[in-house]
Amino acid sequence: TNNGDSGTVSSNYTVQLNGTAYTLGTALAAGTYSVSLTYGGQTTSVNPTLTVVQRLNTITASETYLWEANGTTDDFTSGTTTLNGVVWTNTVPDYTNKAAGTVDKRYIQIGKGSYPEDFTISTSAITGTISKVTVDCASGDNKHTIEISVGGTTYLEATQTPKWSSNAGGEMSGTGSSSGEIVISFDHVDNTKAMYIHSIEIESSGNIANSDAHMSTQAKVVEFAQYMNEQMNGTNVCSGTGANLSTAWGNVTSKYNTLFGDGSSLSSSELTFAKKMLANASANWNESHDSDEQYCLERAMKTYEWCVSHYSGTCTAFMSAV
Repeated sequence: TNNGDSGTVSSNYTVQLNGTAYTLGTALAAGTYSVSLTYGGQTTSVNPTLTVVQRLNTITASETYLWEANGTTDDFTSGTTTLNGVVWTNTVPDYTNKAAGTVDKRYIQIGKGSYPEDFTISTSAITGTISKVTVDCASGDNKHTIEISVGGTTYLEATQTPKWSSNAGGEMSGTGSSSGEIVISFDHVDNTKAMYIHSIEIESSGNIANSDAHMSTQAKVVEFAQYMNEQMNGTNVCSGTGANLSTAWGNVTSKYNTLFGDGSSLSSSELTFAKKMLANASANWNESHDSDEQYCLERAMKTYEWCVSHYSGTCTAFMSAV
């Protein structure tokens, strides 16, 4: 009520946020706003503040872990081995050759013709639901077996490995829907030869829960997503020669480094949380929510997918970091 007059905001009064007219129903970005009303040329003198907090939906993340023998550092000569960032526990072979195979595809040889060996490797460091475990392996004369289990559930019953031929083996896979310790076991029979391992690939999924403990990280993810949306405006960057897109990705990369790079204020665990959100957001993108602010990250990542299909290779460094 103003001097005896009354009315509704939708038809009689104008709402201003930070001094700018606001259209009711329009989504607001996260932030703090000064609120005022105008009517008949008069503006309220007492201005409350409005704080808008954004949260991203819980994301179901699908991840693929892949380790491949490099021919130099990986050799299983200690009881614990870090393979592509994941710590594994393994039996220690009496004999290994870390440079078997070819320059293009290295295998770790375990045991040899006169000294065949059993071998087991396991980890609990990969969380979530494990859907598939694949091992590229071989046996010198096809007499080793491989068995795979997750959380005590058998994914692959004891099965003969491929035969070592032309300096290579083959893939053996097990599937399921369990979580927990991943155990890969190789057993040999008498009069067998060496066995070989080239790679371990694990497909998993799990929810990235957006709890209150992650609020500051979510705010940075949203900030990055909003900036990315601004830079990746389709009219500006997804047409012409691609020069504008290259500039935009340079800006986005700089923003990413500020929020999540070496100078980030986030802890290592929160950085991991943020990067998981970034890496898996596009899986939840839904065009029907295009005007909904909580989907800004998904839209941004989808914009990346569209643009890179037109201008391939302009953002490799950035996406590698993500």
